[in-house]
Amino acid sequence: MRLLMSWADRQSSGRFGSQELAQSHADRLRKWLRLLALAKQIKRERQDLLELGEHELQDIGVYEADARMEAHRGLWDLPEHRVKQLQ
Repeated sequence: MRLLMSWADRQSSGRFGSQELAQSHADRLRKWLRLLALAKQIKRERQDLLELGEHELQDIGVYEADARMEAHRGLWDLPEHRVKQLQ
């Protein structure tokens, strides 16, 4: 991912044509990479829920069935408030 971010930075430097166009593409790429990183982080958090025992889930007020449902949500099924934090 760092390699792609570095590439996006080079694109925005204007070495590959119109600086404005390159900046626009680089900005979109950076946003997309941040979204991908967030999706991966949330996927890890959801998988961590599956590793919690019944008592641990009770401590945080979550039923086992709810934890399983949350853990099996799709990669791009992201909480809106987390996506908005990226902007």
